[in-house]
Parts: sequence; structure tokens; C-alpha cells
Amino acid sequence: MKPGTKLTPVELDVYRGNPNHKTNLQLQNNRIDVKVLSTVEPPKTLDAVARKEWRRVVPLLKKYNILSDIDVNTLTLYCQSWSDWIRYTLLLRKEGETYNTPSGQCKPRPEIMMRRNAFLEVVRTAIEFGGTPSSRTGMQVSLNQVRRSIKETMDDLDNE
Repeated sequence: MKPGTKLTPVELDVYRGNPNHKTNLQLQNNRIDVKVLSTVEPPKTLDAVARKEWRRVVPLLKKYNILSDIDVNTLTLYCQSWSDWIRYTLLLRKEGETYNTPSGQCKPRPEIMMRRNAFLEVVRTAIEFGGTPSSRTGMQVSLNQVRRSIKETMDDLDNE
């Protein structure tokens, strides 16, 4: 595997028609079983804005059977990063993007870089859940449909 190449979930490989021509055994060995969550409460570590985002996003992820037990930490990171971005944006609107030092020098506020970092984290984690237009490409099929397709493909391979 090349450095930087992302691993592809087995479900996606099968959905794409097994382009790497993996054997049935290779597909089964690469599979990670995760439990799709039906209910999940926001962690207590999230602030009010992050909890509000959690409550907005979770129903959408559940609707498409995307949220599993292994995704909770990534979703937590997304929601808190969103809250941080909002907080820095509001602060910069109120205080301005620059400040004057005691010597009279005009400097950019450190919150500009903090807001940028929060934004990058929001985008990075949103991509994992299909939260950007480009990341949703090819995500039109529900996980249940993909699982049925995997089972059918595995059955076909077993019958050969």
C-alpha cells in the first residue's frame, strides 16, 4: 500500500464490484463488524453549542445507518470542533481580527489561527461522515443494501 492511501471498507469494495479482485477470504479478513447505533446521547464533555450540533447531526446519520459505535469519538470531535469554530468566529466579530500591543504595534489575533484549525478539523471529520458534497459521491446506497450485496457476493463466491 502506498503511503497516504486510504484503506477501503470491505462494503465499499464489494459495492464497487471488487475492483482489486480480492478473494472471499481476503474480503472476510478485512471486514470489521461494527454495531449501528439506534440511540446515542451526546457526551457530557461537549459544550452547549456542540451538543446542539450533535442533536442536529445524529438523526441524519441514523437515517442512513451511518452512525456506529466506533464512530462516536469522531462525531464528538466534529461537534466540539464546530463549537470551537463558532466561538472563535463570534469572538473575532466582536473584538476584531487585530489588536495593538503595548508598544503600539498592530498584530493579528491568535484566535484567527485557532479558528482556522477548528475549521480544518470540522472539514476533516465531516468528510468521514459524508458531510461534504464530494464525500457524499457514491454514498447513495444504505449500509443495509451494501450488506445484502456483500452477502450475495460472498454466497456467489462460495458457490463457485
